[in-house]
Amino acid sequence: MAASTTSVRAQGRTMDGDIFVSAAGAVSSTWPSWGGVLSTGMYFLPGCASVDVSARMRTATLSSGGDMSFLHLTAGPSWMFRLVSSRSRSVSLYGGAFAFVGWERFDPLGSLPLDVLFPDDVSESSFIAGLGPVVSFEWFLSGAFALRLSARMPVSIASGYVARFFVDGTLGFLVEF
Repeated sequence: MAASTTSVRAQGRTMDGDIFVSAAGAVSSTWPSWGGVLSTGMYFLPGCASVDVSARMRTATLSSGGDMSFLHLTAGPSWMFRLVSSRSRSVSLYGGAFAFVGWERFDPLGSLPLDVLFPDDVSESSFIAGLGPVVSFEWFLSGAFALRLSARMPVSIASGYVARFFVDGTLGFLVEF
C-alpha cells in the first residue's frame, strides 16, 4: 500500500492549533459609523480564541436633537464555539463572547461647542470596558483564505456619557497559517 502524500492543509481547515489573522471593516447601529478591527487567534477543537484591536467612530443623538460623534479605541479577547460547519469546514458558524477595554473620545472632530457639550464636571474622554455576545460566519474561498462576517453587541459596563449598547457588524478577510 502506498503512503499518503496528502498535506495537512488539504485535510481540513480550522484544525486544532491553526493560527489566523483577520482584518475587517466595521459599521455600527449608530449610523453613520465606520471603523476597523484587527484580530489574531488560534483554532481549537471546539472553536477559536482571538485577541481583537478595534477603532470605531460612532454617532449618538443628543437630547437637543443634534448628533455627536465619538471614537472608541478598544482591545480585548474573544472565545467562540463552532456552532455548525460543513464537513470540510469551508463554511462555519461560531457563537461566543468577548470582552474589551479601551478609550472613548467625545466629539473628536471638534464640531460642537465645548461649553455646550462638556460642562465643567464632564471630561472629553474616558475609560471604557465591557463585554458581550458575538456571532461569526466564515467562508473559506481557498485552503487558507476566508471571508468573515461578524456581529457583536458590546455592552459597556464602565463608560463615559454616551450610549452603553450598540450592535456592530464587520466584514473582512481571514488568513489561516
